[in-house]
Amino acid sequence: MLTRRDVGIGKCYIKDKAQTAREVIAVIPHRKVVYNVYDLQTGKLIHTPHQICPRNQMIRWADREATPEEYAMLERNGAAAVFESEQNESRRKNAVNETAKARSWTGIRHFTPVG
Repeated sequence: MLTRRDVGIGKCYIKDKAQTAREVIAVIPHRKVVYNVYDLQTGKLIHTPHQICPRNQMIRWADREATPEEYAMLERNGAAAVFESEQNESRRKNAVNETAKARSWTGIRHFTPVG
């Protein structure tokens, strides 16, 4: 558990036993943080990016703050690429949904009798 209660954007915290690191990428309302999880041995992103937890849970989870060397070892560019590809995929899905929705509204306009 961290003795220092300062959890902030751009900081990285380590769980020694699990050999994982969490990089805080955003602080959102209701005292929650958004973070990415990395494998300390490889420096690679684990699972999907952008997980969320309460700030207090992050404090209890972490054993310590990452050293500059540990932080530099993380492949943070890979996390950005994963996020961008997922974001683009969701935009494509939304575009299809919007097109279907637009078609249904057009159909309703043509079949609604004018009274």
